[in-house]
Amino acid sequence: AYEEPFEEPLVLTRHRLSAEFRFARLRARLAFKPPATRLLWFGQHGTSQATGGMLDLGTLTGALNMVARGRSLSWTVISNHEGKFRQLRAKSAVPMHYLPWDRATFSRAARLHHIAILPIQHNPFTVCKTNNRVATSLLHGLAVVADPIPSYQEFSESIKLGHWEDSIAH
Repeated sequence: AYEEPFEEPLVLTRHRLSAEFRFARLRARLAFKPPATRLLWFGQHGTSQATGGMLDLGTLTGALNMVARGRSLSWTVISNHEGKFRQLRAKSAVPMHYLPWDRATFSRAARLHHIAILPIQHNPFTVCKTNNRVATSLLHGLAVVADPIPSYQEFSESIKLGHWEDSIAH
């Protein structure tokens, strides 16, 4: 299962207005910054079954900070836990943005970015993950840099696997 590009008809509800406002704020913040390579991570903040989700992003902070020394970067997280995002942002030298995941705004927000970053810590749960986030990213026109897991290998000619600093810089 993957998220195909989707444009939901505008039906004004309180939830939808909030989602649209937050999306508009993200779009304005990205437009205000100087030209940068825009990185995107999307997914659940984590599960009770295994370490993963937003915790995997902590493994990238050092590599992204190194790349940012020679290249302008920005980093957006689309997820469901703003508190974990704030903890992550405190350790990053790269400007970071947060958008709560919402089906109505996800596709438009994804298309504002250049590269999907998909770090995965290896454990029995994560090595069995599907390639849905790679497929979703590619369907939205994003380049992909990911940790190598078995389900991502079939995309190895189209995406960058591992070697984070070199892969993002490339």
